[in-house]
Amino acid sequence: MDVACLIILVYDWGARDTNAYRENY
Repeated sequence: MDVACLIILVYDWGARDTNAYRENY
């Protein structure tokens, strides 16, 4: 797996998790 791709996926997942947390909170 490409490291850059992995970083992008993790960053995107983190952004979605933060948005969901803000909406729920």
